[in-house]
Amino acid sequence: DPHTLLTRPDLRAMAWVETHTPPDSRFLGNSFFAFGDTLIVGSDGGWWLPQLAGRQTNLPPINYATEAGLQPGYLAWVNDLERTVAENGTDYPETLQALAAHGSTHVYLGQRQGTVNYFGPPVLDPEMLLASSNYELLYHQDRVWVFAVKPGW
Repeated sequence: DPHTLLTRPDLRAMAWVETHTPPDSRFLGNSFFAFGDTLIVGSDGGWWLPQLAGRQTNLPPINYATEAGLQPGYLAWVNDLERTVAENGTDYPETLQALAAHGSTHVYLGQRQGTVNYFGPPVLDPEMLLASSNYELLYHQDRVWVFAVKPGW
């Protein structure tokens, strides 16, 4: 099914994430703007990290646009990270600074590689992350990738 976010390889990766990353880890996952570009939604299994691995992500529940956020300007804060990653890629100083400001410690690319209900260009590219000195590969099985964001930003 082209609309399935979560796959068996994602479930295996979630179990690995839960046992091999600190509980306070925060993941950047594949997402895109939806609903008239007003909010972001997940586009692969990474959207399930909070429920299945107990880890935070940049992908809040979809109702974040209509409820009070965790801080003033929460909607813009969430959306700005997605916009920065989508416009600049994962290895530009602006992106690395935004990841640090958001407390992002890891990147998760799900089995569906950010293609669920999204037809634009890839945002999180495993080859770009592998080639960068700012990320460290921690897990790769099937088409699921987990990287650590190296500190320094």
